[in-house]
Amino acid sequence: MKRRWLLLFAVCVVAVLGAVWLLVPLDAPRISQANCDKIQLGWTPAQVEDLLGEESDLYYGEPAWRKSGGLWDDDVGNVIVVSFNGASGVTGKKFTATRMSFWDQMKQRIKSRLRL
Repeated sequence: MKRRWLLLFAVCVVAVLGAVWLLVPLDAPRISQANCDKIQLGWTPAQVEDLLGEESDLYYGEPAWRKSGGLWDDDVGNVIVVSFNGASGVTGKKFTATRMSFWDQMKQRIKSRLRL
């Protein structure tokens, strides 16, 4: 009987750890109001990419240093749009929070972790 309780306890611990891994973000989110606030006017596209990572949507047809803007998003729908003006760098920025419900965000996080 004692062995059965020990096995049940072990299964519960594994289930809780699995749920935490699936549902709790492991890293600080890249696409957030806090990171948008860190972007300063005059930053180059390279400095913005160092902070936010690779762009989600590139403005093709121009060299990177002359592009007019960039868009970064995450798997739950948060978006940062940054405007550039050639040599003067960043001229504007905007963060838009997701409109997904908490449950939809959790479902998306599970899909992302399981790579479905």
